Amino acid sequence: MSTLSMRGREAKKEDKRRRIRAAAAALFHSQGYEGTTTRAIAERAGIATGTLFLYVRDKDEALALVYGDDVDAVLAAQTKNRPSRLRFVAGLAHRFRGLYELYARHSDLALRFVRRIPTLEDAEKAAHDERNERMLAVIRDEVVRAMGTGELRSDLDVELAKRTLFAIVRVLVFGWLAAPPVAVDAGIRELEVTLRLLVSGLGARPEPPSPRSTARRPAPRRAR
Repeated sequence: MSTLSMRGREAKKEDKRRRIRAAAAALFHSQGYEGTTTRAIAERAGIATGTLFLYVRDKDEALALVYGDDVDAVLAAQTKNRPSRLRFVAGLAHRFRGLYELYARHSDLALRFVRRIPTLEDAEKAAHDERNERMLAVIRDEVVRAMGTGELRSDLDVELAKRTLFAIVRVLVFGWLAAPPVAVDAGIRELEVTLRLLVSGLGARPEPPSPRSTARRPAPRRAR
């Protein structure tokens, strides 16, 4: 097969993928998850149902297709417009605010999507793994930036830090979605409070000496 033919074939596949994604998004947002069928997605996309299953195996994979591109878009936008003056916690909160806003628009669909993530397979799993790496890169950028300004220790293990922060963000987002009503500002506040706790540490600080302990004691009497 010639290079030109291969390019044409790939272009047609990408066109079908875009049509499937657009059809699924429109139906999920207007009809809800339960009200949407794979047959309806195929009809709206202008393809046969059998062709649809070459791209997604079920409605959950169609939902992952919808959210995957949106997650990439909001993360890229928040990174592009990040104010340089933001400190570490505010910088991370800014980067992930777009994700919270995206999920809040249709929180029931978003909750189903994040619950489905561990069961993704093949192409969708590979795409999600790549998306996770991009999120980890976002977090790493904030960590390195904060190390440079002195907010975080200069000897910090960057790889461990970014994966710990990523795990925290995932847990918080899931808990936020699972406990409606879903409010973006409330979710971001919880994220900021949790990150500040992590940065400040959980260890007890030494208690300041009491006034009595610092008072000047009389010199002991000398024995006669």
